[in-house]
This record gives sequence, structure tokens and C-alpha cells, in this order.
Amino acid sequence: MAKDEPMMSAASYFWSNTLNAFLFNQGPMTPTLLDVTMLTGLDITSSANPVNMNVKNKFSFKTRSIGGWTCFISMNMGIGPVTSREHTAFLLMWSEKFLFCGPSYGPTTNWQHVVEALEEKKQFPLGKFLLGYLYQTLNLASARIASGSAINTGGPWWLLQTWLNLHTMRVVDRPALTKAEFPRSQPIIDEDGQEITTRRCMSFGEAASTYAGSKLSAELFKDWFGNFYDGFPKDSRIWFAYENFANFELPADFRFNEINSEKFEKSREVFSTAISPCILPVGIHQGRNIQISYE
Repeated sequence: MAKDEPMMSAASYFWSNTLNAFLFNQGPMTPTLLDVTMLTGLDITSSANPVNMNVKNKFSFKTRSIGGWTCFISMNMGIGPVTSREHTAFLLMWSEKFLFCGPSYGPTTNWQHVVEALEEKKQFPLGKFLLGYLYQTLNLASARIASGSAINTGGPWWLLQTWLNLHTMRVVDRPALTKAEFPRSQPIIDEDGQEITTRRCMSFGEAASTYAGSKLSAELFKDWFGNFYDGFPKDSRIWFAYENFANFELPADFRFNEINSEKFEKSREVFSTAISPCILPVGIHQGRNIQISYE
């Protein structure tokens, strides 16, 4: 997904560390657990109890002075069936490089306790950690803005951009989500012999991530800052971004039309979790004892 730096930079100026919300002119707005569910499909209902995690890491991975992710992959990729160690190494790369996008920009074991739980197929609220980490990222960015420093901090900015894309669709007249196309994992050939490299989007997250980004510029930053400061035009405000959820198949385990029916326990559980006040875990300290920090 191409970054929209002007939009995210401008929005960061309106973040409240006290409320964990953007104080835009039209009112406070913030990504929620419901957004995480609709955009990513990640688990938000399982327990985050550190007792459920391994006391010690199962594997030891070298991450320093090895030449980045390419060398990390080469060092930990074997031949033949995928082993538990290889799977854990892959999840380490995936979590750091593509999900949490931490400040290291290289191999790290910061999330090893988390990925080992995933590798062992334990139920784990990865969605709660992702949202908590986004809040922490925005808190750090806000503090740097207040001190006059460059924002330049790692974190899941992609989640913020996807969420903002949904809520600013009418402000910048973006195409309808149902018209968006997502890259295929493998091209196919249609009946006319033409190569097809895209497919229809199956979730709000896929659709909202297809919009073009922008490099940081003073003009675009000014436009976005003005939108947030003055408030979106009333006919451009989106109060419920998932009105057309029936157009997308995912997430399969949560559908808005099922939340009032006792037949669909999972949808009811997800919705109940999403609207209930909670403390979000943001990270795991991997010293002698496993300690979770919260937001």
C-alpha cells in the first residue's frame, strides 16, 4: 500500500494522548476494535493473559549485524517440509515487517512470545495488540510534534491510513469501495486469452488499501490539515463506514446482521467485545519475566 504521508501527518496533529482519539472539528474519532475486525479480521476476543505464553523462547534467532531481512530469511529457511522453527522465523518477519512495523526496520525478536503462541495455534488477541500498538505509535508521534521533533517513528501506520481512507472517501471523492481491485497472488487467463492480475476485493481492508498514496508536500499537507481543522463538509461525513458490509465476504466470522441473533454466538461475542470498555495490551517485555504493557 502506497503511503499517504500528507493525510497521516496532518491527522497526527489532532491526536489526543488523553482520549486516544483524534479531536477533529466534527467531533472525536478513533480507530476501534470493531475497525480492526472489519479491516483485518484479526482476533479480538481471546484472552491476553501472559500465563498462557511460554516462559522462555523456544528458539534462539540471531538478528543483529546479519544484513537485514534477506539474510535473516536465508539463515532460517531450510529444505523440505516447513519446521516449527522455520514457521516461527517467518511469523517473526511477518509480524515485525508487515503487521506492527516497529522502529527497528530490521530483524528483531520483540514479538517472539506472540508469534510462538500463534505458531502453536493458541488463541491470541492479535487485533487488540495491533490497536494498542497503533495508539502507542500515535502517542509517540504526538509527543514528538509537541517537542518540535520529526515524527519519524515506526508503527502500524498502514492501519491508520486504511481507516482514514474509509472515513475520507467523500472528502476527496474516491471511487466506490466495490469498484476497487486487489492484486491476485497468481495471474489467471480469461476466456479471451488476456492475463488477469487483479480480483474483486473481499473485505473493507482490501478495498480501502487500494487507494493511491501521496508523498509529503506542503500543499497537500495544508489541504488535509484544513479538512481536519475546519471539519469535513456535512454531506461528506461518514458516521458508519461499514453500511455496505454485505458487499464483502470477509470477515466471515462477524456479520452485522447476526449480532441480534442467538444463533450466531461468534458475531455476538465479537460485537460485545468491540463495544465494551477495555485496557489494550501494546507490547510484551521479554526479560526474565513476561510483562505486558497496556494502553
